[in-house]
This record gives sequence, structure tokens and C-alpha cells, in this order.
Amino acid sequence: MKLKINNEIVDFVLENEKNVLDVLKSLSQLLASEDALITRILIDGKEINFDDEALSKISIDNVKEIEVIAQKKEEVIYDLFLECQRLLTEVKNSLKEKGLNQKQEIIDAFNWVKDTIQTIAKTGYIGNSESITIISSIDKVIKFFDLAEKDINIETLISVIDSLVNYIKAVREKLIYFQLPKKEELGHLIEESLSLLPKVSEAFQVGNDREALQSVEYLINVMEILTAFLKRNIKTFKEDKQEKVGKLYEDMNSLLTRVIEAFENMDMVLIGDLFEYELSTQLSNYKEVVLIDS
Repeated sequence: MKLKINNEIVDFVLENEKNVLDVLKSLSQLLASEDALITRILIDGKEINFDDEALSKISIDNVKEIEVIAQKKEEVIYDLFLECQRLLTEVKNSLKEKGLNQKQEIIDAFNWVKDTIQTIAKTGYIGNSESITIISSIDKVIKFFDLAEKDINIETLISVIDSLVNYIKAVREKLIYFQLPKKEELGHLIEESLSLLPKVSEAFQVGNDREALQSVEYLINVMEILTAFLKRNIKTFKEDKQEKVGKLYEDMNSLLTRVIEAFENMDMVLIGDLFEYELSTQLSNYKEVVLIDS
């Protein structure tokens, strides 16, 4: 049996694979080492849907060629963002032409976008603040449809969708240019953050809100970088250490979510407490787990 990735024959030795699903799992592991994903499957030239049960029933003895089309994760995520933009633009046009005649289809489209953004957020390729902003905006839009139709201002709804499309576009474009720092550069970010933490509360106390808010935004950005680094690179750590890194990611991510929510609510007292009593500890723990304890 011949195996291809993106029309190139690969030197792949079958071991215990007995069916197409087994082969695809092995190919997925191979591609994962290159940060790539399978996006299409062709068996003897015919495209096959992703269906674990069906694929497990196809014996490799009955197959002459398996070809997969693979893309880098960044490319897949970029395409998903484009599809979100396209779908929301389609919703906007439908509202302009047909009003609320396709209300349920519109709600389904919003829920698809919401689920897609949640999936993208789990990869670590976008920040929590960005995913939370998009998802909370979609939730607010969906609530429009709880109103009686006579109370729904379609022009306002279209304006909100336009803003959402533009924001998603900005996040997509940022993805192209955003590069995570190397591991050795993280230490500098952590030390800068640790030295900045006491100054945040001090700036609020003396009424220098502008400086304090700039510092909060900087620290949120650093937290997003640190959590994204863990999410993207967990598999690069030794196997016996991956559980510890995973726990650190969960703790950092949970704290980041609470800080973002407090920032959106302008609850500076809560932010001060989170920074003083939790973030400093988390940053020190990050150094120990990621930078020192190798």
C-alpha cells in the first residue's frame, strides 16, 4: 500500500496497523511533530469523511493508496477565522434582504462561530481576552433574538455584526505576525512582571489610574504569552513533566480569565488582590517548572 502526504510519497513502515483508522492515527502523530493537522483523506483517489467507526472497518488489505492533505495548525486556524468572517457576513446580508425570516438559521450560524472560536482558543494560538471578547459578543447578539420581533432593531444588529466581523479580521491578521518568544526569553518577561506587580497597586493608590491601567494591560499580555507558550509546547517537555506543565497551564489560564473579567468590569480592587496574592506566586512557579526544573 502506498502512503502520501500532500501528493508526496512517504517512507512509512506499517507495524501493528490493521485498518485505515490505525494508519491515520499513526500519520497524525507523525504530522503532530511538525505542528500539522490532517484536513482531507483520500482512499484510492476517493475523498472520505472523518468517521472513526467507518474508517476502522476498512482493512488496509483492501486499499492500494491512502493520501492525506495536511496543513500547518496556523493555516487551519487562519482558514477557520476566514470561515467565521464569511458566515457572519452571510448572516448580515440575510438580515438586510430577508429580515428575521431565517431566525433559527441565523442563531445556528452564531453558535457555530462561537463553538469554532472556543476550539481555536484551546490551541493557544489566540489570547483569552480575544476569545472571551468574541464569545461574549456573540452571546449578547443571540440575546437580541429573545426579544419580540417588533422590538429587534435590525440596523443595530447589523452594526454589531459588522463590528464583530472587523474584530475577528483583526485577530486573524494578528495571528500572521504573532510569534511566541523563545523559552530563554520568557525569564526576562517574568522578571519584568514581578518587578511591575507592586507598582500597580501603588499607582492606583496615588490616583495615577492611567499608568496603573497600562501596567495591567501589559501584565495581561504577558500572562497570555506565558499560557500560550505552555499550550503550544507541552509536548516538547519530557513525558514525566507534562502533567506538571499541564497543571501550570490550567492554573495560569484560570487566573488569566479572572483577571480579564475583573478588568472588563473595572474592578481594580480585585485585580490588585489577584496580582498580589496569586500572580506573583504563579510567575515564580512558572520559573521553577519551565525555566529551572528541566
